[in-house]
Amino acid sequence: MSGQTDFLKMILEKYFLDMLFRTIVSPTIFNEVPEDVSAQKSFCNTNIQLLYDLTENCVILLDSDKSISKAIIDAIEKWPVKFRKPAKELIKELRNKNRLVIAPKEYTVCSECNIDYCQQCIGIALTCSPNAIFTTEDCCQCVKNQSLPIKPIDTAEYSISKFFQHRRQISPLTLNNREWNQEQLEDKILIPLFRDAKHIKIYDRMIGRATKDFIPEHYKNTLEWVFNIFLQESSSRTGRIFEVYSGLDTRYLSNQEITDIKNLLRQFEADMQRIYSFPFTLKLKEEYGREQEMPHARYLITDQIGVLIERGFDLLWTDQQMRDNGLNPSNDDRPIRDVTISRIPEPNKIEAAVRKLPDL
Repeated sequence: MSGQTDFLKMILEKYFLDMLFRTIVSPTIFNEVPEDVSAQKSFCNTNIQLLYDLTENCVILLDSDKSISKAIIDAIEKWPVKFRKPAKELIKELRNKNRLVIAPKEYTVCSECNIDYCQQCIGIALTCSPNAIFTTEDCCQCVKNQSLPIKPIDTAEYSISKFFQHRRQISPLTLNNREWNQEQLEDKILIPLFRDAKHIKIYDRMIGRATKDFIPEHYKNTLEWVFNIFLQESSSRTGRIFEVYSGLDTRYLSNQEITDIKNLLRQFEADMQRIYSFPFTLKLKEEYGREQEMPHARYLITDQIGVLIERGFDLLWTDQQMRDNGLNPSNDDRPIRDVTISRIPEPNKIEAAVRKLPDL
């Protein structure tokens, strides 16, 4: 059995990557459309497929002067109309999903290339350590001389690249109790989700339902932990939002019980705002029947992507659990409880369903 477990862990380590990938896309890949009709079709379709894949689970890092994005649009404008339109629609989708992100760190423009946007691309790559860099065969030779952290991908060979295979291996991640610790979940899941995000919304109906005289330690610790990681990783983002949505079935509660629960959650909200000096928001939705309730599944939705957290936001072992298993809550790594995590295709539907419920 242990051999099978080791094998599964090896597969996980080999193929599981972030839910959201950072990429750099050189405008050169969209330049010089071939005159030959057959070659033209292949060229445009290859790049359209790349853009489509990027809309699924990738972020494109850009320079603050927007020279990269401008050069991409200028190049696509020279394509034949029938290819130009779908390419521009995919660029628009990336923009609407907030996947076109200004590089969050200061970087030094590379002086080795005489093309402005290439100087920016290389500078960003050296500083931000992306998961993939897309360019042309000719530029690959130049880029290779810059001591980049990863090998650039010639878009003509994208479909046979390791990144292509790696990105498509994303599938639901199921962890057994204690299989990962707190730091591993931060590094592999939370930080990639938060580092380029502006808005975080957590949907877990059980936070309110589990509350009577206190907020259970599982929930309290997990919410504080996730909130703290978001503040650390998105510190350079303006207009940040962190909201938690929970539900309360009011059908079997007295008015006094409802008031007590609301006051308890409001106090937790106020304490978080005081401790972190940031507008942590907790919204309680009224549930009063099967047709008027929050989704049963629990979600973490950013302005870029949506993720299912199938056990909810009671992820961390409590201090007592750690002591019962011979661990020191102050010094030892805190284990993660059993959980399944997967990407969801239409997070806006979850948000819309919750918005329809009345606030408490």
